[in-house]
Amino acid sequence: MIRDVLLLAFLIIGLTFLSGCTQTRGNTPEQVVATTVIPAAIPTSKVTTVSPPVPSTTIPPTTVATVNATPNPIADPTDVSQIQFTHYSDSDFSLDYPSTWNISKSSFILYNCVSVEANRCYQTEIHTIGPFDFNEFAELKKAVRIVTFTSADGEQKIVAFISDFTDGTNGNFILNPDLKWAQNQVTKDYPDIGASAVGNYQYAKSGNTMSSVFTVTAPAGSAEYPLAYTKKTFVTIHHTYEFALLSDNENIQKYYNLNNYIFKSITPADKS
Repeated sequence: MIRDVLLLAFLIIGLTFLSGCTQTRGNTPEQVVATTVIPAAIPTSKVTTVSPPVPSTTIPPTTVATVNATPNPIADPTDVSQIQFTHYSDSDFSLDYPSTWNISKSSFILYNCVSVEANRCYQTEIHTIGPFDFNEFAELKKAVRIVTFTSADGEQKIVAFISDFTDGTNGNFILNPDLKWAQNQVTKDYPDIGASAVGNYQYAKSGNTMSSVFTVTAPAGSAEYPLAYTKKTFVTIHHTYEFALLSDNENIQKYYNLNNYIFKSITPADKS
């Protein structure tokens, strides 16, 4: 009997001990799961979402492309077929010029220049207007009309210089067809250039209109202005027309075709 009681007591103590161990093991996994799930979810998702500044660095370079990186205007091409021309016309003459060129108008009053160096008398006018004959003639009215065509890049310029004969002298003048006349026109205003600088001289006559054209190219080291130019002169019954394309030694050859195209398009209004 005592043995039975002891056995019963031993069984009760053993059951109590075993139930305590089962409770402890059941709590431990729940604590481990709770501690691993909570910190893992929140920090990792926030770190990945904080990095979208990539688009803002790629947009400015595309916007600031080299679209407006050429403020200087581009010169007219030497290929005449690639140039768009505009027709100019007034009461004196007409011509075709590149549409990108600019036009300005002015006037000049002829005067009798008195200078120690007679052959350099009109140097100021030559520099500001062009290589024209500024001597005062009794047969010409003093007011001269000037039209200037300037290329967009400023490298080329064609100047028209129109004078009128006085009323009593209309139709009394002819244009000298001799090359020596052209050479004299140059050497009196350009003493360090010489007659050999004059080339490509041509003379033509159609009805009452006479014309001549020649090119001047200054030698290396010359201090004159312009260093090169092509000049075309018309004499009609009522007017003299002088057209000069001003350039430098390099560009006068570079724009040879353009020069010819413009000069061939010149038509004086006074044909009678």
